[in-house]
Amino acid sequence: MIATTLILLCIPAAVEVTIAPDQPIPFVYCDDPLILEIYSDTDVQITGNLKFSSSRSGERTEIAITPFQVYADSPYWYVIEEPPQARGYYTLEVNLVCNGEEYKKETRFCRIDRPASLQHIPLYAHCGGDSEACVLTAAKSVGIETIHFLASSEFLNALTDEASLLGLHLILSLSPQQLQQAPEYLAEVIEARCENIVRFEIDCRDIEQECASLMDAFRQTECPAGMALSVPDAKYFSQLMAQSPNLSPKHVSLTSAEWPDASEVHRIRYIAAQYGIEGLQVHVANPLWYPRSGQSAAAFLQHFCEYRSAGASHIGLNASVFADDMGVQEMLAFLNGLALHFSGHAYVGDCVVHSQVRAPLFRDGANWLAVIWSKKTGDSINLPVSGATNLELYDAFGNLLKLDTSNETTVKIDCGPVPVYLKGTGGALLGDAAANELNIQVRYFLAQGELVQNLPPTLVELVQKAASESGSSSGRLRFLELMSAIPGLEEQWHTRQVPKHIIVPAILLITEMAKTMAILEEDRGELFMDPLRDTLSRTEESQSLYLTGSAGTAKSRERGDWILSEVRRLVEEAELMEKAERKIEAGAIAALAEARGLCLKSAAQADVPQEAPEILPQPEIPAEIPEGEGPEGELVPEGESAAPEVEMEVQPELKPQPAPEKKKSVKEEKPEEKAESTVSTPEEGIHVVVAGDNPYDIARKYKIKLDDLLKWNQLTKKSTIHIGQKLIIRAAPEE
Repeated sequence: MIATTLILLCIPAAVEVTIAPDQPIPFVYCDDPLILEIYSDTDVQITGNLKFSSSRSGERTEIAITPFQVYADSPYWYVIEEPPQARGYYTLEVNLVCNGEEYKKETRFCRIDRPASLQHIPLYAHCGGDSEACVLTAAKSVGIETIHFLASSEFLNALTDEASLLGLHLILSLSPQQLQQAPEYLAEVIEARCENIVRFEIDCRDIEQECASLMDAFRQTECPAGMALSVPDAKYFSQLMAQSPNLSPKHVSLTSAEWPDASEVHRIRYIAAQYGIEGLQVHVANPLWYPRSGQSAAAFLQHFCEYRSAGASHIGLNASVFADDMGVQEMLAFLNGLALHFSGHAYVGDCVVHSQVRAPLFRDGANWLAVIWSKKTGDSINLPVSGATNLELYDAFGNLLKLDTSNETTVKIDCGPVPVYLKGTGGALLGDAAANELNIQVRYFLAQGELVQNLPPTLVELVQKAASESGSSSGRLRFLELMSAIPGLEEQWHTRQVPKHIIVPAILLITEMAKTMAILEEDRGELFMDPLRDTLSRTEESQSLYLTGSAGTAKSRERGDWILSEVRRLVEEAELMEKAERKIEAGAIAALAEARGLCLKSAAQADVPQEAPEILPQPEIPAEIPEGEGPEGELVPEGESAAPEVEMEVQPELKPQPAPEKKKSVKEEKPEEKAESTVSTPEEGIHVVVAGDNPYDIARKYKIKLDDLLKWNQLTKKSTIHIGQKLIIRAAPEE
């Protein structure tokens, strides 16, 4: 156990002093007293004083010790009266007079919040073989719930046992050699830890050709944990996908010895989209990072926000940033502040400030969080907060700062390299950040020359106008036109008119723009013509048709099943927006959900089109978004005039329009096929699923309860059944 112990040799007595003795490392909860444990091998009379200094403010506090007696071999807990209460990292200088002799020692501790008051933050900690169990407790104490281990560590069993006892989730890093050489050992680890493992990471360097088969073999295990490819950069990821285009990773871990540029996250997601993978989760980690100063610890907060702004899901750091053999580290206090305020906030955009300052804005419903820092010390900015309520400003440790709110339109924020947190609800800042982000998204789209050249000019023009017209009376029309284009793009791919390395990135970028435009629609204040429930009802119908009519193998359904999960997520988001009283934004998100739901019709076919790898060159993704004019200017990239004509029908806008005539289902269109196929039972007690089947109809046909059918086949009411699937049918249980 790491302990901060002060050893003071008082002749003839030997005295030991420990701070925060009830914690594995010296951190003190904000609502707990600060305690010194004093032990002596002889009776001693003790007096003296304590001096505290804060790492951030530099404030010093001196407290006199009331004289007390310590008896031999009997630990004495001395409760410090009126110690510093602010959250943070402190140096404590202990000056004791022990039987007339003076002795001095320094130690450090953190004052943090109890875990129950913290939010889960998307961080994980890398634990090496020499990590101590108490470090896991420290990680959990600041809202970290996931720990990364190397499968090759000789301490794996002991550390994973301790992590499991603490309720921590596990990431297990595997080399391909381990997969090849020690399958029995890995199978044992998987069986013992599966319920706690959230994903496996595989580094395929040196054996790229075998990577796909190894991942496929590993997926066949009974452990449902995800698989992540570990890559050093986007260039290597591109090369790996070019060699093995059927890898189909769901996760990528961007792992290097230096913190990568946030643009690498964008590049990896875009490359994945070129291979038909939308929704790739990218994680960023630097297992070797170790903060040598408070400045580097503060820089990590900047990195964290930059990676989250770029779409990273999980950020990993070395567990030694919490504590080491020298004691507790300042990073623990920084992470406490992050866990107090960040929670599950989604990125909106950057607040428009001068070039020295970065202010990414995140939000949860109508509540938002701006993380603000500057390249230089002593900087200040004025942020527009007209209409915002519940404004509060906090330092990086989570302490409330004074904020002048006398000006109803702006607030002045003093900032420097160490971030501060501004929180609020509603107001102009949310829409301003979204407008800035939409402008960036449009420029990024138009910078992708291959997209601009191969997509229809009408669609490119729509994208070009998205930023300039958003928020105006025509902005709603442009939004609905973009939504209507999404199902058409999906169909273009599935009918092999346009390859996936054009279509899927286009859908990805348009979807991201749509989410940003939804925020701006709320600011416009004009309700959608279609009630929210009607839109969600049509979306539910698209889901049902896919669930009952999809065909093909599990591999061929990957795209459709992912779209289905995305539609469900968007529906949940729309409902949350409605509860947050952002009804217009809820309507916009529902329209996006409907558009993605219409894509399921194309994705339900038996065979997903597979292009030859050679038609997909390694992508050239710009490192930075090109400079361009603001939302009012022309956003056509330099050297481009109009995109060449490519025939592709853009579907009419979703709404407003007359309610379309309800299409007949497969069941209605082909009653004879359904009647013949439904009775197909190659063996007794088996039903073979055909087009149009759904669990409810099957249960009714055999006069059994739906719950029984689902139980016999290990299904739920949300499960997908597929053509050719065999379902167990048993006699109805006697009442």
